[in-house]
Amino acid sequence: MLNAYVAQTYRLGDFYLPNLTRTRHNAVLNREGILTDLSSLTLVMATLGQIGLCVTLLMTRSAVTQAWLPLCVFFLAFSVVIADPVIVSFVPSMRIQAIALTLPAYLILAPSLWLYVEALTSEIPWELGRKHIWHFILFLMGLIVAGLVITLPQPTLEQIFIEEDLGGDQYLGTLFTSVLLLIVGLIAQFGFYVAKTFRRLAKYRRRVKALFAEIEHRELFWVNTVLILILAIWILFSVVLIGENFFNITLISRRVGAFIGLILVWIIGLWGLRQVPGFEGRYLEPDISIVTEISKSKYSRSALGEEQALRISEK
Repeated sequence: MLNAYVAQTYRLGDFYLPNLTRTRHNAVLNREGILTDLSSLTLVMATLGQIGLCVTLLMTRSAVTQAWLPLCVFFLAFSVVIADPVIVSFVPSMRIQAIALTLPAYLILAPSLWLYVEALTSEIPWELGRKHIWHFILFLMGLIVAGLVITLPQPTLEQIFIEEDLGGDQYLGTLFTSVLLLIVGLIAQFGFYVAKTFRRLAKYRRRVKALFAEIEHRELFWVNTVLILILAIWILFSVVLIGENFFNITLISRRVGAFIGLILVWIIGLWGLRQVPGFEGRYLEPDISIVTEISKSKYSRSALGEEQALRISEK
């Protein structure tokens, strides 16, 4: 039972794919006899097309400023997460490897979205640096585990993912215990970054209102909408995962899951490509930013405003 649970739980990439043991009226067999839902496949390919366009545009902008780089990473990771129906249809021999790569892909979604919000709300031109390395620790651990899974012999992979049996092997047991721990870390990571992003946006809006008379295109309310949507999807995904693994109940079709993915990418792409960093045109120089923080701390108990405190500190 535990072995089956470990193998099934690791099928994160299967969220958009019909259960292979069930027959649906809108399915076809590929050359290896695997059922593929045509509706899910169409929706996922449409989503991947949107992602391809968004990534192309974001890469050209990243050459000018790095603020767009995290959003580009988010889209690329999301494409790995949803690509399973396409892999099954066109390169089924790579399906197990593709499923393995969904783990690190999931682990970089929240950090990349957070770094994008950080870039939009930064008071100085944002750049990726050493201070951001810790955001990628879980992703790197997931990448190592996925690499170890991929390098397993093909008969062993088939035993795990098709027969759902670890065979009592201690190494495999340790490996997939690591997978479970990373999945728990993924849930904690998501909650951490959602809370962190909401706090960052609240602080940012107070700052923007103090600096700009016109803030209509700087408030980033669409990011809140995206976060709430992602939170709802995450809760739904967790319920679906529990229902399928413990109770063998399909709560929503993979078709619906694929449609949700399409809508999510469309919303983030639409607003993300239109949005510019909130302080663009009023960026502080890095050294001025440091002086401002010192001034705010030094004169925090006085009746002086921020601009007055800054002028005094400059003298």
